[in-house]
Amino acid sequence: MTRELSRSSRKKVQSLTELLQLTGCADVNDLQALIESEMSTDPLFVDMGADMTSLQFYTESSGYELPWPFEVGRFWRAIDDLNTDLLHHAEAQGLPEWDSAQAAARDDDPHSIIGDATNDLAEFFGLGLDTFVDHVGGGWFPQDDSELVGLHEQTYRWYGSGQPLQVLLGIGRDEAVVAEPIEHGAGLAGPAWLERGRAEHVLLRREGTLRRLSEQVRDMETLVRSDLHFCAGCRVVLSRGRANQQCRSCLGRYYGMIVD
Repeated sequence: MTRELSRSSRKKVQSLTELLQLTGCADVNDLQALIESEMSTDPLFVDMGADMTSLQFYTESSGYELPWPFEVGRFWRAIDDLNTDLLHHAEAQGLPEWDSAQAAARDDDPHSIIGDATNDLAEFFGLGLDTFVDHVGGGWFPQDDSELVGLHEQTYRWYGSGQPLQVLLGIGRDEAVVAEPIEHGAGLAGPAWLERGRAEHVLLRREGTLRRLSEQVRDMETLVRSDLHFCAGCRVVLSRGRANQQCRSCLGRYYGMIVD
């Protein structure tokens, strides 16, 4: 059976031996080489599973399992789907990462736009910059995900917006995560570490993705802003939870305190 015919075939493959015959492969190594020839990137692994009840092929970032029996066409479609997954993973991983030097520059100048990833995110979503900002806002800067607690279920690129942070946005292969930023040990020099609080997941590349993303970002902003406090002196926004405190400038200006 030719590859073109087998892609649309509904013939059931009952075993590895039958699949090897249909694909013209001599053994599993041959089958792996065949699948790799169809792949766009990433090392590939092929396995029969511990109980030999399925065909498994996977990369470091994605994979598929086909329980026996399965249609010949499903085998080829799974390879196509895996290629699509890898493409989406590469797109997410191609977004700007946290950069310590850029972060330090922003610490020195809170109004700095060094490292602003808003335009990159707009391109990722296939939107014009103005449309993206209208729906999701701007001022998105990469976050150090090594300091974000509990974010190991999938590899994301993480961004935060607001001063202090009012919303976190994680971009993964198949979904975005809108999350509440929780600053631990926050003082005048900023948070000691950052944790993801409440989170909402939004599937990517769906008809309602932008609408749902916009709703979740706005809801998270409302939640966080309700807990913001302001300097008792000049009313500048302080970190969350610092009620009835004063900012660094006011402590120096009015009380003669020098704060590092």
